[in-house]
Amino acid sequence: PKSLITVDKWGYLPLFYAIRSNNNNFPREILQFLIHKQKSAYPDFSLNWNEMIESLCRAGASLDIFQRLLTTRQTFFPEDDTTIDCRKTARELTIRCLVRCDCFEDYYSVWDDDTMEVANVFQACGTSEDIQSLLSLHIHQRFSWQTICEESVAPLEGWWNLDHSPSSLKIFQFLVKCKISERWNAIGVRTWRSNIQREVERLSCKAIWSLPNHLDALHSQLVCYERHYRPLNEASFLLELALWKWKIDELPIIASDIEGECDLADDAALTRRQCRMNCGAHSIIPNVLMFLIKLDIVCEE
Repeated sequence: PKSLITVDKWGYLPLFYAIRSNNNNFPREILQFLIHKQKSAYPDFSLNWNEMIESLCRAGASLDIFQRLLTTRQTFFPEDDTTIDCRKTARELTIRCLVRCDCFEDYYSVWDDDTMEVANVFQACGTSEDIQSLLSLHIHQRFSWQTICEESVAPLEGWWNLDHSPSSLKIFQFLVKCKISERWNAIGVRTWRSNIQREVERLSCKAIWSLPNHLDALHSQLVCYERHYRPLNEASFLLELALWKWKIDELPIIASDIEGECDLADDAALTRRQCRMNCGAHSIIPNVLMFLIKLDIVCEE
């Protein structure tokens, strides 16, 4: 049952995949089964609806999938009082338009085709603000494709091609769909992050016909770093636990409390937290990991 609330490496739950299925004939019974099992096993578990909306927007999801998400929330989670962030949703719907465009000039046709329908779906599901008005406000107050796109993938920068907007749009769509910025942020090795940032900046001077190869190479390099960083991250976690335990063992009152001989449970818990903060992990772990990191990793494409 725990797998029902366990996210995968992309940060998604099984329920999210069931909702975002592109198969219009996806059995409703399976979706209901997942919901029933999740709610019965973990009644206090709350879903992050705003995060799911963002993921759907950045994947360029269809109107039907948004309808399915919001209907699921209304039908099966009526007790969920999470507020849909309308301003963020309007911004993400703008990004969704850009993800679905072949060129910036197509923006308004894509917007007119179904984005306003998506906004109507949100409105019908009881959102507190008029997303249609927020959409218009968002795009007209700050009508700069470069600003909107760069803010959406910050802190990555330097990738915008000032001389060729179609190239910029292709790069933007890649960065958004593959969640490059979020994954780049999750890598805790500064040199590797710098390497990715440098490759992202080089995209700005690539010809549009050669972009697919360069984007594939960039993604392969990122995947390689993620694969090598995972055991380092686990090692740092274990090292922090060892340092924390060492600090606790220095204090007899905590040791006796662990054995059940101390009645001051609240004080002991507070002292444990202080031990974690004062165990020196923030300075020791980076100096240990530097000997475990191979900065010159050769990533095979």
